[in-house]
Amino acid sequence: MNRRQDALAAAAKDVLAVREVVRAEKGTQVGNVGFVRVEPGAINVVPGRVEFPVEIRDLDDAKFIRMWNTAQKKFQETDAAENVTTVCTATDDTKPARANPELQAAIREAAQSAGLATMDIPSFAGQDAQELATIAPMAMIFVPSKMASAIPPKNLLPRKTSPTAPKPYTEPSCSSINASITHLKQ
Repeated sequence: MNRRQDALAAAAKDVLAVREVVRAEKGTQVGNVGFVRVEPGAINVVPGRVEFPVEIRDLDDAKFIRMWNTAQKKFQETDAAENVTTVCTATDDTKPARANPELQAAIREAAQSAGLATMDIPSFAGQDAQELATIAPMAMIFVPSKMASAIPPKNLLPRKTSPTAPKPYTEPSCSSINASITHLKQ
C-alpha cells in the first residue's frame, strides 16, 4: 500500500486543502470544488488520474492571490507525500469589479421608492458584470427567492408592505480564479 501512487487519495487531500486555505482567512471569501473525475474509475484499480476544478473568490485581489498561492503550496506538499504530480491549469482569472456607487444609489432609491427594503452585499459569483466593469460603470441587482439556493435564507427578507416579496440587493463582484487540477501518477 505504501508504494501506491493513488491520484484519488492525493486529490482528496487537495480538496480538503482548498477548504482549509479558505477557512483560514478572515472575511467572506469562498472556495469550491464542484466535482471530481476519476480515471480509470474501476473499483479494483488504483486511480491513476483525477481531475477537479477549484474556484477561489474574494473581493480583495491580494487576499485571493494569497489563498491561491497557499493552495498551490499545499498541492505540492501532497505531491511529495503521495508520489504524484499535480498540474494546475488556470481556466479563468477574473479581477475584482467594484460596483459604481452612483449606480448603486440609483438602484437603492428606486427600490425604496417602490416600497422595497435593500441591502448591499458582495457578489461571490462570477458575473458578466465583472467583464462589463472593464469598459463601463456597473452595478448589480439580485432579487432572491425562497427557491434560490445560492442566497442564504437569512438574507430572504420581506418587502416592507408584504411578508412574501423578496429583497433586492446591490453589490460589487469579486475576484475569482478557476483552475482545472489534474493529479497523475509520476
